[in-house]
Amino acid sequence: MQRQNRAARLVPAMTMFLAMLCASCAGSDSRSSAPSAPRPDSSTTSLPEWLRLKIGEFETLPADRAPLGVWRITHNGQPAFYLLSACCDQYNPLFNAEGTEICNPSGGFTGRGDGKCPKPMDQGTKAALVWSHPAATSQTDEPPGLMRD
Repeated sequence: MQRQNRAARLVPAMTMFLAMLCASCAGSDSRSSAPSAPRPDSSTTSLPEWLRLKIGEFETLPADRAPLGVWRITHNGQPAFYLLSACCDQYNPLFNAEGTEICNPSGGFTGRGDGKCPKPMDQGTKAALVWSHPAATSQTDEPPGLMRD
């Protein structure tokens, strides 16, 4: 009898938890009327060809499978591109201007990347959001996950 009462008390709590979880996932609908964050530079013509091709591929993917955004940063005095993965425990790669992956400065199980470039963005430089997925809810000019001094 006591076991049934405890189970009966857990059902409403679990139902509420699942409803809140589903509501939070549904809250990322791209048709929302909330004010949008800064939009990326719409001129992709200034981007390297390899990145324009990748962005074309990313735009055909659903938001949960494509990077959420691409930022141009400066790494060791050279232009580089940081991609923010769509979800949890995925690495966020950093590419040089030629399209070669340099490292993964953030993401993964620890959130700290692969450890190959602990300071991916040169001190005193700025990042620029150059693309964000059409379904991404908000992006900022500052790339998330990059550790800076």
